[in-house]
Amino acid sequence: MHEGIQQDFFAAMCLANFVAAAAIDAQNDIEEERKDKDNKYRYAANINELIGVLKDRLVLALTQDSADKQVAMIQSIVDEIQRYVVPIRPKRSTQRRASPRKSKFHHNQKANC
Repeated sequence: MHEGIQQDFFAAMCLANFVAAAAIDAQNDIEEERKDKDNKYRYAANINELIGVLKDRLVLALTQDSADKQVAMIQSIVDEIQRYVVPIRPKRSTQRRASPRKSKFHHNQKANC
């Protein structure tokens, strides 16, 4: 049991490192691509999409026999990540409402026990 938890932890850390490295590569390319455009905001790679792309294609890319195929597949991953960008909006903190959940649905209501 202990080994399974440890293995899951290290898998999550490995994915986080790959996500960070891919985000940096994609960010450099995104900034280079948008430097001449007159955008209101800076743009960054969408981390949720990045994780989805890496989850689906990274293992396949790393298990290729040829180094050229690995490089080509990893570059295609970075190219795909560049298509999913989100604006970075400064001072974007909104206050959450402190009101309790609405009792619109029956499973949100307290049981009469």
